[in-house]
Amino acid sequence: MSHHHQMLERTTRDPSKIPDSVIQEIICRMLINLPPEEKEFPRILNNIKDAWWFYADHFCDVQP
Repeated sequence: MSHHHQMLERTTRDPSKIPDSVIQEIICRMLINLPPEEKEFPRILNNIKDAWWFYADHFCDVQP
């Protein structure tokens, strides 16, 4: 089990309930350190999508 799984309970997909610590981790992990060309439109949209999927895969409960 990874470090963030030990520190945080699984969350929902409701954006208003995402803990700040999770948002900060995803931004640092997925967006802050991108090369400049990856931060330009439209590439940034793809990176935001990847960050969303990282969140969904690592922090959300799987619902049947």
